[in-house]
Amino acid sequence: MWSALTDKASMRQAGRWARAAMFAAGETSTTVVSIAAAAYAARTHTPGGHALLAGSILWAIAATITTAIVPKGDYAKALRALGWRKPAAATPARAARQRTTGPGRRGPRGHELRNAAAGWSAVNLALIAAWAAGGAGFPWFVFVLVPSVIGVGSWALQGRRQDAR
Repeated sequence: MWSALTDKASMRQAGRWARAAMFAAGETSTTVVSIAAAAYAARTHTPGGHALLAGSILWAIAATITTAIVPKGDYAKALRALGWRKPAAATPARAARQRTTGPGRRGPRGHELRNAAAGWSAVNLALIAAWAAGGAGFPWFVFVLVPSVIGVGSWALQGRRQDAR
């Protein structure tokens, strides 16, 4: 759930490798940190740690494939920045649509924030349930909980800051 926010002018000036690195940075860092935390849990013989590691690896594989296939995915954008994939075809109706509170708005709209909060809650509640079912030892779920709280919270606040301007 990590992301990078950029300025359009700096993105236009950046080289193709720099743009690709920016697009891939959030997804890659999320994957690396998630698998590293799960590997630590498995290595220290935390109850359920091996299952968490296997689940994290499977999740990372699925997420990587998805973000490389879906046109709005970060890896698909990185591949387009490198010129290894055709540019995404924008439909005329979507290209002309304006943001709800002004051009360039990057914060979430109401339904986007609600959906993100619902997904965040489901994932973190499942992790807490797995932790509790595994004997409630070391609270490894905080390695996902804390960064995701920061990510969703900063995204929500960004929309509010945008409205205040």
